[in-house]
Amino acid sequence: MPELTFLFKSGRKERLESDNEFPTEFFYGYPQLISRGIQCAIYDERDLGLLGRGFLFRAVTSVGWRLSGLPLAVIFRLLFSGWRKKFTQEDILVATTTTFGLALAAIKAMGLVRAQIVFLAMGICDEKTKGRHRWFYQRVLRHVTVATLSKGDQAFLQDFFGDDIRVAYLQFGVDQQFWVPDIKGGQRLDKKDQYVLSIGNDLHRDYATLIQAWGENFPKLKIVTSLPVANESANVEIIQGDWRSQLLTDSEIRKLVQESLFIVLPIRQTYQPSGQSACLQAMSCGKTVIISDIKGLWDRAGMVSGESCLLVPPGSADALRMCIEK
Repeated sequence: MPELTFLFKSGRKERLESDNEFPTEFFYGYPQLISRGIQCAIYDERDLGLLGRGFLFRAVTSVGWRLSGLPLAVIFRLLFSGWRKKFTQEDILVATTTTFGLALAAIKAMGLVRAQIVFLAMGICDEKTKGRHRWFYQRVLRHVTVATLSKGDQAFLQDFFGDDIRVAYLQFGVDQQFWVPDIKGGQRLDKKDQYVLSIGNDLHRDYATLIQAWGENFPKLKIVTSLPVANESANVEIIQGDWRSQLLTDSEIRKLVQESLFIVLPIRQTYQPSGQSACLQAMSCGKTVIISDIKGLWDRAGMVSGESCLLVPPGSADALRMCIEK
């Protein structure tokens, strides 16, 4: 059996080590592989010495992104630490972040890592990507397996890079044993307590448009995010929430989803599958979802407006308000 090593941001090990119930989707198959007897390991930013770095690390990171689109500080850190030598012994490395994926691809291109690398690429490029960044990406990504979680992102990247780089599509699914309907939720709440939910922390969330669209006669809107949100509306509540730091537990987030009337996910235009996990989690709980019709919508065969969801043009407060009223 090949050994797989997953590289994650922080937050995963804490869940595995806790007694709290949690969904498995953000482990990208790790628990399921373990249950089938396949040897797997997890490293995160803390293991690799990438948390709490000083001014020089941050400066090199900033300059590296601007000049090449590559995480130069992380590349140097992996090159001159004991971790690179360990990686040469692994059969398959699964990079679940852009930083890890590009860093390992660069080291692989240098011939310093023998392991196969699977890079789960999420929104690494768009139409505004600089030409020199594209040049670097084309030279390092040809040495790894690039996989996207969105068919839209896959089609864009394949066209962007051409035939030199093969881009695969990996279907993403949520934990249907965790995200389940609750017959006591939503419509069973007293009318004064009913609310609509919006949730998410990625930078493509467009909460300003959502608040602009929210009518005074609408039920309360609860927005769960760690992003800065300007709000002066009396029937909009901002709740601090972050998946990595667990400001709310997974069970508390599930309860918010279960008891909501429906879910609204406002997204700015992007090829990234923004809102994907929140949308599928809500659907798995039996909730109607309103989501922006972005280029990164992950599966248009399954995401059909008026059938499985309600799609609205990105950035349009009027269209969003009409959909909410509907």
